[in-house]
Amino acid sequence: MTTSITAGPASTLGRVAPRRPTIRPDTPAIARKVDPALPGVDETLDEFASISLPRLQIGFPTQHLVMTLLGEHWTGRTDAVPSAALVDLLAPFGVGASAARAALARLAGRGALTLERSGRTTAYRPTATLNALLVQGRAITASFAEPRTGWDGQWTVLAWSLTGVAAAPGHQLRQTLRAHGFAPLLPGTWVSPDPPAADLGPALAAMEGLRYTVVRGPEPALDGALSPAAAWDPEDMRPVYDEFIDTFGPAASRRKAPTDREALVTRTRAVYRWFVIASIDPDLPAELLPARWPRRRAREVFVAVADRLAATATDQARHLLGPAHAPLVTTPAPYETRSNAP
Repeated sequence: MTTSITAGPASTLGRVAPRRPTIRPDTPAIARKVDPALPGVDETLDEFASISLPRLQIGFPTQHLVMTLLGEHWTGRTDAVPSAALVDLLAPFGVGASAARAALARLAGRGALTLERSGRTTAYRPTATLNALLVQGRAITASFAEPRTGWDGQWTVLAWSLTGVAAAPGHQLRQTLRAHGFAPLLPGTWVSPDPPAADLGPALAAMEGLRYTVVRGPEPALDGALSPAAAWDPEDMRPVYDEFIDTFGPAASRRKAPTDREALVTRTRAVYRWFVIASIDPDLPAELLPARWPRRRAREVFVAVADRLAATATDQARHLLGPAHAPLVTTPAPYETRSNAP
């Protein structure tokens, strides 16, 4: 699968081919990275079917800008916001009024927002499910790039075959395996450096026509044997990190304070982009990553941009939403560096 990596209107970084597919936020791929101790996690995972969020993209799609803004500045609130105020909030991102209203309508159609009308006034209210998902998404964004050290060198190998079924179950199986951290080593043989999750067995058992076996152990010391690590090429992610550093590094090191609008736009884009990276990075143990891996530097850039611009971005969000809603706008919690991840 080939993904176009775009830094914005003025910059394009060629093309890379990550081995993992574009991930939807309503799949187990996101659930696997969620802290089960977060409030409402169990209830939200049960309600994934009630909300269909747009596919993650490396660019800055309007629907995801809306959700990022809500997740950062409207934390946990279900107050309705007039569509006109939300249109104004999106204007600094270069989103026209028609495109903004279309994005809001699509989010309502997906079950993420509730549409309300009073006379000629239209407003949108975040659903409780969306709020819970945004809390989880922020937790993923905040914790990503913490070090995975002390890997025991063990591999989980899953060999499988499908018989007597159409192609759709095969696609579902591959999505499930990728969501659980597996990658294809050989046809019908997938591997993971992690132990199998508790929900993997029930998920596989529910698939019609599937036969499989799972073993975990050390890499065989056989001459010419294919290493399980060959299922990934970490270098696929290097251009993604380099692009993030190139795009947001200047804002992280800039001494002159940005305008309020620049702060809101830059910070929101950086938060969304970091969440995308957290979702597509296979999160391999440090022992399997190349030397001088750029993830640590990218994390430093992200934290610098997100935390330094938080107050100014919040002020701009309050200004754009207007006096009626300004008191409800929250200042995001810091993403302060919590690790020295590779």
